[in-house]
This record gives sequence, C-alpha cells and structure tokens, in this order.
Amino acid sequence: MIRETSISDVDAVAELHHKSIDNSFLTLLGVDFLKVLHEGFVESDLAQTFVYCEDGIVRGLICGTNHPKGFLKKIFFLKLARFTKIIIPKLLTNPKILFSCFETLFYSKKTQIREDAELLVIVVDKDVRGEGIGSKLLTHLLDEFSRKNARKVKVIVDESNTYANQFYGKMGFNIEKSVKLYGKKIDVYSRSLT
Repeated sequence: MIRETSISDVDAVAELHHKSIDNSFLTLLGVDFLKVLHEGFVESDLAQTFVYCEDGIVRGLICGTNHPKGFLKKIFFLKLARFTKIIIPKLLTNPKILFSCFETLFYSKKTQIREDAELLVIVVDKDVRGEGIGSKLLTHLLDEFSRKNARKVKVIVDESNTYANQFYGKMGFNIEKSVKLYGKKIDVYSRSLT
C-alpha cells in the first residue's frame, strides 16, 4: 500500500534509507542526519513523499519535489541548527565532508536541465527488491508530479550504480548529461511527463 509519509514514519524511513543505499554521501552522514532530512521533506509543502508499507512495515520510500531549484538548500536552512549539530563532529574527523556539504547545497545548478520536478530519493528494502515496489512508487510520484502540472522530471544517479541506471532506463528516463559530483561521475536523467 502506498500512502503519504507522516512524521511518525521518519525513524523507519531514515533507517531504511541508511541501510539500503550504499556509498552515498547522505547515508555516510548517518541515520540522525537522515531523520532530520526526511522530517524536512515531510514538513515541506514543496515535497511529495510517500512510503510503501506491507503489514505495517515500511518497505519502500520515495521523495520528490516540483520545486527543484534550491530545494535541498531550503530544507537545510530550515533545519540548520539540527543539521549543524550532526555535521560538526563529523567535520572534526573528516574535514573533506565540508566540500561535499557545499556540493549538496548547490548541486541543482550543476545538474539543471530545465526540469519542473525532481526525484530526490527512492529506496526499496533489499529483502523485497525485484517485486515491483520501486516501479509502483515511481509511477505514483510521477502521477503526482503530473497532477501538479510538471512537464519534465529529473533524477541524478551515480554512473556506477548499474541497478539504478537500468531501472530508470526501464521506466522511460534518458540520460541528459553527466557531471562530476562527490568525486564521481553522475548521470542526470530526465523523463517527459507530457
């Protein structure tokens, strides 16, 4: 069952996000960081965030926005005190994190492709991958974007993430360009919604 994400889902969503996405800058910041991030998504009227539940357990999540320009920057500044409390100790042990934080805040300029909407996060529990949950979540979000009159959606994907790259190709996305972000080659995909 797909439903809107609520504040009561934030802990489960952050845990799922953390355990299901390897080698992502945001997951490297830890579960507490992800809790604040997903809380910001849920509280924002600029975000669309949904969970897929089975027997009361969150098995998948998807978050997007139909206001992609600077969206993450807005969430960061709204939650600045809480994000700072989490990031500062990590900076003391790994100062390179500061550069990645700035890349996150300003990535939308580098990856811009004249999109109206952006898929920010999609996660499916590793135990139930391959059962169509990701496709259902993505279709639900794309329908939501269409209802809000978005014409083009983008998503960014690490070029080395073969599974995700195949998934977006199967779902009708095309690579618009590639950029360097977090020291990696990142593919910027788009899909027309009209």
